[in-house]
Amino acid sequence: MQTPASYRDTTPVPRYGPTPPVQQPGIPAMSERATDASVMMIAGGFLSLCLGAAASAVLYFSGTANETVVIAICAGPPATFLALKSLVKGVKKAAMPEIHNHTYNGTVHQRHTHSSTRGVWVKTNNQQ
Repeated sequence: MQTPASYRDTTPVPRYGPTPPVQQPGIPAMSERATDASVMMIAGGFLSLCLGAAASAVLYFSGTANETVVIAICAGPPATFLALKSLVKGVKKAAMPEIHNHTYNGTVHQRHTHSSTRGVWVKTNNQQ
């Protein structure tokens, strides 16, 4: 007699049963904080859409809108924001973390380097 390698149960599965729902393991689909943040982003997007539509309507119906001025007004704030964002990201990358090592075995020699950086075109002089 041979033992089957696999078996497929073809009986239909009920749509629902008497078993109560069980908390599933892992990260929940969306936390309360994430839900609050997404609602704030949607509200901010809607308000900016309303403000942009109102400003566009005023410029269109006044008939005196200059394309260059409109582009400068629309592109100025995002460009400024992106420039500041990249500046902050660069400063965060450049900041070295302070590291404390307390497990030295043997003699530790420390050298002190004095440096000065001056001028518009920078020349750094390191002296020990």
